[in-house]
Amino acid sequence: MRKNYTFSLILLLGCFSIAFGQTTIYSEDFTGENGKGAIGPTPLANLSGVNWSIDISATNLLDEDDYFIIDNENLRARDVNGTGIWLSPVIDITNFTNVQFSLEASETGNMNPGDNLLTEYSINSGAWITAANNGNLIGDFIPTVISDNGLAGNTIQLRVSITNNGGGENHRLDNILIEGTAPVNAAVIVNPNTINGFGYVEGENSFQETTFTIQGFNLTADIVLTAPANFEISTTSGAAFGNTVTLNPAVGTVNLTTIYL
Repeated sequence: MRKNYTFSLILLLGCFSIAFGQTTIYSEDFTGENGKGAIGPTPLANLSGVNWSIDISATNLLDEDDYFIIDNENLRARDVNGTGIWLSPVIDITNFTNVQFSLEASETGNMNPGDNLLTEYSINSGAWITAANNGNLIGDFIPTVISDNGLAGNTIQLRVSITNNGGGENHRLDNILIEGTAPVNAAVIVNPNTINGFGYVEGENSFQETTFTIQGFNLTADIVLTAPANFEISTTSGAAFGNTVTLNPAVGTVNLTTIYL
């Protein structure tokens, strides 16, 4: 029987006051994720071990040269014959101020006015808003940084919609970064804070992994993470899994750390 879960943590926190500058909240450079995504002619999305998602329902990947996939550790969209969408997880930004994001985009081929790369964000699961800087790249463009700043809310999610329809048309996406000014009170931040659809088959071992990140500010004690029953966690992919992970703060801070489940 397949079982899904909501991940739970045991956190031991202290409190003292200190000031911080811009801090990484979420980072995705697709390292180690080659092959994730979808490829024609019978595309089925392979998203095991990643915390982002795609929507290829408005594409038509006709053959093996049509794809929306991680290759050479960046997202590549080639001849998707429609619009493919990349979605970040929903990121908790409750404790941060002056939130900003950036990502890098490029293309090759002879794009036409119907080809574009549209970057949007949603605050608190609200309406999608086009990024203020280079948010809608139409036709041919040089390698470009897309960004927005001065954002605030409880959560943020990014959405990148890529449209092209020619065999020589390729869009690329890489180095996605969300940053903010760190809190001045004690805080532990987990992203995403809920993991759905990751389970196991009872009586069988599972060798798939998924990930989340954790960071802490203004702490006077360790962060102790405890895995739910039938699962193990580690700070290293493929190794050193156990029931608990302890993260020791340095000067009150635990830097952004990836946890493997």
